Amino acid sequence: MAISVKGFFKNPYSKFIVEDPILELVPHLIPYGNISIDVNVKCDNENMGTVPFTIDRENLVYNETIDDGHDRLFSALQDYVLKELQDTNNNCTFSITQ
Repeated sequence: MAISVKGFFKNPYSKFIVEDPILELVPHLIPYGNISIDVNVKCDNENMGTVPFTIDRENLVYNETIDDGHDRLFSALQDYVLKELQDTNNNCTFSITQ
């Protein structure tokens, strides 16, 4: 799972700014219905920091047109992270990459 960013991306956690990074999403299942996600900020395959998220599964919006449960969960996680990061980086263009 990855998100491509065009523009100057400011890591909301470290405040570090990079241009045109790729955001790799690394989910971790944790107890009590929560999911922890490390969003690794990569530029030229070099890790430029991480944005951590802890998400309650109840706060995810699932696309019911996706049949596979894993794909549905990953899509919901991407959408959640995308929305959160767009709110703090409204000068960037985000797109989901395969």
